[in-house]
Amino acid sequence: MRNDEYSTINDIRDNPLAIESVVKAAPKITNLAERIYEKIRDLKRIFFVGCGSSYYAVMFGAWPLLNTELKVHAVPSSEFIFYHSQLLNEEDLVIGVSRSGQTAETVSAIKKAREHKALTVAFTLTPKSELYEISEESFAVDIGEEKSVVMTKSFTSLSLASAIFSAALKRCMFNETCSFVDELGELRGSAESLIKKEKEIQELAEARIMNAVERFICLGSGPAYPIMLEGALKIKETSYVATESFHTLEFRHGPMASIGEKLTIFLSAFKGEIFDASKRLLNEIKERGADVIFMTNSSEEGEEKGKIVIPRIECEENAALLSIIPIQIFAYYYAVRKGKNPDKPRGITRYIGKF
Repeated sequence: MRNDEYSTINDIRDNPLAIESVVKAAPKITNLAERIYEKIRDLKRIFFVGCGSSYYAVMFGAWPLLNTELKVHAVPSSEFIFYHSQLLNEEDLVIGVSRSGQTAETVSAIKKAREHKALTVAFTLTPKSELYEISEESFAVDIGEEKSVVMTKSFTSLSLASAIFSAALKRCMFNETCSFVDELGELRGSAESLIKKEKEIQELAEARIMNAVERFICLGSGPAYPIMLEGALKIKETSYVATESFHTLEFRHGPMASIGEKLTIFLSAFKGEIFDASKRLLNEIKERGADVIFMTNSSEEGEEKGKIVIPRIECEENAALLSIIPIQIFAYYYAVRKGKNPDKPRGITRYIGKF
């Protein structure tokens, strides 16, 4: 790291190593899922809970289980405490995710779950934290220290770890496999290729500063939707500008009217059910003069300015997860160019210990 750089960019550059660490830990995460299955074979309902970026991580982590017979919910920890916890019983599983393991709402959510006899699991970067200690099963994701206040490599890692857990539980319960698991070995190499695009992405960010862009919209569907929510949050946290996120095709139903000056749209389109419809929307908004940064794992449309290809990845889930890396890089350089300090975002701490 150069002397004139902030710690946040170094944490972003660590994404490939962090991802590799989670992939190497996949057998242990699978064993965790198998233990859970042995403990609660009559499992009927799962709640995934987290706050802020960790909430978006559990939205991604829950994805492999959403098309099963289980009732699967990904909700903010605070919503779970006040509106869902009273529904629990011994046939339920609650999974809490927190980088610090000290996030007040998530700790309280797990305590509530235990009061109602639900089985609890924690994913955190911090062993011996309160969340780790009070959960019946806990997994510490080992990716080294993250100095940045905003979540960067920790978001990527916790998202991946919880998704691997869900995939393993799905296999135990329904004997169904998830295709993204077969591609885990390609993740580090693809992430490294994205890190090598840092200069290119920096130029995209600085061009938006030159064009006085002060608003961003992030569009994604399926497993990409929580990633785009996190992308919008990352830009907002570091630069304080207006950001929004929508399911891709929902943009056509109202938000399309906002296309105009000082707006950039991040649009993700990955090979899967909605790929063709996403490309049609891309053409539609370009025809209206929108400024678009297009992220895809398809190279068939050829090279163009503002297009970021997620290389070596065929699976929609993996492409979606890796797409957060260019947005993290973009958010960093956009903030720095605006004169903001991404290491010390205004009004934000690493975790909130009370609520």
